[in-house]
Amino acid sequence: MIAYISKTSNNSLTLLWVISIAFFIIVVKASLQDSHVFSLLQTNWCEDQHTRQHCQWQGISCDDNDHITEISLHDINDGLASMEQRMLKNLNFSCLPNLATLDLSKAGVVGVIPREIAHLTKLIHLDLSYNVLTGEIPLSLTNLSHLKVLDLSYNELIGSIPESIGLLINLTRLELWDNQINGSIPNSIGKLENLLYLDLNPNYLSGPIPSALFRLTKLTHLDISNNKLNGSIPKALGNLTNLSYLSLQLNQFIGSIPPEIGNLRSLKDLQLNQNNLSGSIPQEIKNLRNLEILYLSQNHLTGSIPPEIGKYLRNLIYLVLSQNHLTGTLPPQIGNLRSLQTLDLGQNKFIGSIPLEFQFLRNLTYLDLSFNEITGPIFPSLIGLSTIQNLYLSSNRINGSIGKDIENLSKLKIMDVSNNNISGIIPTQFVSLSYLAYLNLSNNNFRGPIEDALLNKLSTGTSGHELLSDLFIGNKDLCCDTISVFPNCPRSSRTKKNITIVKILLLIIISTIFLCIGFVVILKRCLKTRNVLPEAKSNTRNGDIFSIWNYDGKIAFEDIIKATEEFDIKYCIGTGGYGSVYRAQLPSGKIIALKKLHGSEIEKPTLKESFLNEVETLTKIRHKSIVQLHGYCLHKRSMFLIYEYMERGSLFYVLNNDKEAVDLSWSKRVNVIKSLAHALSYMHHDCAPSIVHRDVTTTNILLNSQLEAFLSDFGTARLVDPDFSYQTMIAGTYGYIAPEFAYTMTITEKCDVFSFGVVALETLMGKHPAELLSLVLSTSSSSLLQNKLLSEIIDQRLSRPRNRFIERDVVLVAILAFACLNVQPNCRPTMLQVSQQLLAPKGLLAKSFSEVLVGQLMIPKCLLEDVET
Repeated sequence: MIAYISKTSNNSLTLLWVISIAFFIIVVKASLQDSHVFSLLQTNWCEDQHTRQHCQWQGISCDDNDHITEISLHDINDGLASMEQRMLKNLNFSCLPNLATLDLSKAGVVGVIPREIAHLTKLIHLDLSYNVLTGEIPLSLTNLSHLKVLDLSYNELIGSIPESIGLLINLTRLELWDNQINGSIPNSIGKLENLLYLDLNPNYLSGPIPSALFRLTKLTHLDISNNKLNGSIPKALGNLTNLSYLSLQLNQFIGSIPPEIGNLRSLKDLQLNQNNLSGSIPQEIKNLRNLEILYLSQNHLTGSIPPEIGKYLRNLIYLVLSQNHLTGTLPPQIGNLRSLQTLDLGQNKFIGSIPLEFQFLRNLTYLDLSFNEITGPIFPSLIGLSTIQNLYLSSNRINGSIGKDIENLSKLKIMDVSNNNISGIIPTQFVSLSYLAYLNLSNNNFRGPIEDALLNKLSTGTSGHELLSDLFIGNKDLCCDTISVFPNCPRSSRTKKNITIVKILLLIIISTIFLCIGFVVILKRCLKTRNVLPEAKSNTRNGDIFSIWNYDGKIAFEDIIKATEEFDIKYCIGTGGYGSVYRAQLPSGKIIALKKLHGSEIEKPTLKESFLNEVETLTKIRHKSIVQLHGYCLHKRSMFLIYEYMERGSLFYVLNNDKEAVDLSWSKRVNVIKSLAHALSYMHHDCAPSIVHRDVTTTNILLNSQLEAFLSDFGTARLVDPDFSYQTMIAGTYGYIAPEFAYTMTITEKCDVFSFGVVALETLMGKHPAELLSLVLSTSSSSLLQNKLLSEIIDQRLSRPRNRFIERDVVLVAILAFACLNVQPNCRPTMLQVSQQLLAPKGLLAKSFSEVLVGQLMIPKCLLEDVET
């Protein structure tokens, strides 16, 4: 396997010693030897009592003389020891004179930290985080003069930080966060000149920041947020030139932001929000060229936004300046921040219009300009925000109208433009925004009807339209037939939809004479172009979708029309690259999904071609992890496909919904990736000619009620003959397309392999790996990945994998994903190799999952011999 995956023995069981510190005694029975080994940390135990034997126990490391040098028992979950036994005071510290590392994080330790811990004079690393330790930090702890890492975070410690902390001059990392520590930060902390990482958030610390702290010039991470610190931010802050992370938020700091902050040129994350800071934003902030996160919200800042922010801080991802007293116009230079995802300028005093340059913020997902004095129209300034999900523009002086350009904001979920001067008719394009869940248009000058289709879209299932009235109230010229607070729409101002309904009724009356003849003719035309699938044979006439293609088609066609009420919008569950998807329940009780091209879309050659291409592809393939096509109709007036219905929606939706994402456990995520790998392997290696999907994304992976994965959307798929080279226009989704495709325009299976790697990482991380991907593809930046921990980049919404087999599978998936992302296509594995690796028998990790580095997962060779068992 890989360097740190080893095979399990077939002749013996691995002795798993869950060892506690005097808080439990476990007897582990070896199945072949029937011997007993007592807990290492039993009361009065000494290492010389059991020579050599203790060095074989799990979590224990020894030197060449069999002296214990490391105890690493983090994440114990034995369920045997009593709370009274899980106490440090029972440990005989004097019996561990050579101990250098004591890691008991998440081990369920309770009680106080005993003074006797000072006997561990050679201790370098002490981690007691994530326990239930109480009492004060013992003074004797500061006698551990060799200590480099001290982590007491996430406990219930009280009292103050002892002044003697300054004796630990070798400390490089000090973490006391999430306790109940009070008092001030001691001046002696300035003696810790080797300190790189200091985190005291959140506690109850008070008083000013001691000037001595700014002597710690090696600091890279400083977090003293969520305390009660006061005074001003000293100019000496500029001495900490190595800082990459600085958080002073949620304190009581006053005064201005010192211009010396511009000296912190390595800073990536700056959080000064929720204080009482005043004055203007210093122009020196332009020097922070590496800054990705800037939080200055909820202060009393004045003046305008320095245009230098948009001119020089090109790496910004989050810019949050809300709830201040900022004035002036919005600088157009902000449009240069092409990586920006969140822009929050709400609750200030900005004037003028939205700069046209804002349309270039193509990665923006969150924009808040509410509660300002902004004027002018919304478009065209925001016309390019195709990724925007949350848009807050309420309580301004915005005018103009919202036209069909709103359809460009295709990912929009929440939009609030209430309390403005916007006029015109509510555009029907709102209905086509498939993600839209909240729309507030109240207190404007909109006129005309409120469409029932829009009300249905915004309705929360059982709640009636009346409950939506607050979203439209305050527009005196609006009318609605279903919300009583609005007048009914007069007949003279009925929309085209109403006129169409009247025409349809007249046509129905006229067509009754020819109903039988006309209906039979239309059905026969449709049946001539329908496909008959081999397994769809049945002699029933009950409207079962699995029988219609082999009978007369009439019953099924009627059932589909009836089940969707002629494809009413309320049955629409989404729109894709072409057509809309409907959910329908047939009389038999079966639920199906229908992808339908609308009349206008049928006339578009590219959409029709994609539709026909999907039919052609799916009728050629049959795999348990590829969505199954049950039938189709290719009539010139009605074109639709019929699929099995997937209850949980797309993998993209699940990963971007916190509740759904937690349901998708590590084992289920591994199974999703395995299913995708097997499906692509089948397409590439078992089909003749092979099939390249060309748009493998999390959006095109559907999940059923059991969270099993199925590859879908074959509109861009192509059959590939290995004897020919195929060149085509760019197809696929940005962020998943293989880099070579942009300049070769050549279709190969390795394009799908790259996309698979992106999807696999996205599934493990819970979000698109854009930043990680840029580092992987950049030879100059790849070294930045070497020391990243895998446990830090995977989805933090899930607890770390606790099953050793799942840990192994997660690591293997990560290894294969990185191999698939190789810049050189020929150095990527085939999907057959990936599929075989996921099926091959495997051992267990030979090292702790929490120690696995990303750099160790990246295979330098082209082939996968190193990954084979």
